[in-house]
This record gives sequence, structure tokens and C-alpha cells, in this order.
Amino acid sequence: MIILVYGGAASGKSEIAERLFASCVGPRAYVATMPVYDEETRERVAKHVKQREALHVRTIECPGDITDVQLMPGESVMLEDLGTLLGDIMDASSMNAAMAERIAVRGVNRLCDKARNAIIVGVDIFGDNIPDTPEMQQYALALSALVSHVNVRADLVVEVVAGVPIVQKGDASLLGANAEAAVA
Repeated sequence: MIILVYGGAASGKSEIAERLFASCVGPRAYVATMPVYDEETRERVAKHVKQREALHVRTIECPGDITDVQLMPGESVMLEDLGTLLGDIMDASSMNAAMAERIAVRGVNRLCDKARNAIIVGVDIFGDNIPDTPEMQQYALALSALVSHVNVRADLVVEVVAGVPIVQKGDASLLGANAEAAVA
């Protein structure tokens, strides 16, 4: 099963995705895409790894291209998040957004194909003020295409607004008994 959970900054999307991820049976791997640039990001990564230890999941730190991420047989995966993934690929290789999008799509497809379940966190940047630069406009278009690609593949799509999950596609009962959801 493929689940896309998306929302704006600080919407609660990660918490909803982690709840869904925690309900997956069997081995689980968390693919973290946040790169370590400085002491602050190093501390954030360490904090997130420690938080996930209680979930008994394997953490795979993979800023940039996720194409070669290895999963164990029957492992479910949570990928956080598509916006960071795309930006990392663009930054690491100084490539244009369209090429980075193709690499990100390839990686997401391979991850979804290997995983028992895939919970993918997307970001909705369109409610924010996007800087009016050609690079940011290209990034926004590529991110939109990447999220749309995952949306097409997903069995369940959940938008999160102010902590409230709103099912946009699929069966709301897949959120489980503990998750109250609105249906669009």
C-alpha cells in the first residue's frame, strides 16, 4: 500500500504519517532526507533519530538520491519528505529542477516497489509565499509534478490541515480507529 500524507509547514503531517507508519506490521525503515549542514541540523537529526528509537524502526539517512536505498524483505518504509528530497538532489548536483524531479520520481518508484507499505510525506508549498525567482518557480513546478506522481500511485492520499487529516483519495478507514478524518 502507498500512502501520501501532505500539508503545509507545521500542519501536523509528520505526526499523522508517523501514526500510520507505527501501525504497519513487520519491519520498518524510516528514510530521512534532511542533510546535515551545520551543528543545528546535526542536533535536529540526532533528536529525530532518538525519537524514532521508541518506534523500533531502522533509520536510513539519505539526503539526495534515494534510488539505491536497500530495504529488508517485507519492510514498510516512511519517506520524509518530498520537498527536501527534491531540493537535496538539486543542490547536490547543481542540476535543473526538471532533471532532479526525474531522479526523485525514479527513487520514489523504486522505494514504493520494494516496500511492503510506503508512507510518503509531501509538502504543500503553494499556500506559502514562494520567492519570485526563476529557480524557486522551477522548484515549485517540479515539486508539484513529483507530488502529483505519488498521488497517482497512492492508494490513500491524506491532506493535513491544522492537525486534521482530510482524506482526498482512498478509504478513510485505512487511517485506523484512532485517527479521526474528514473526507473531502
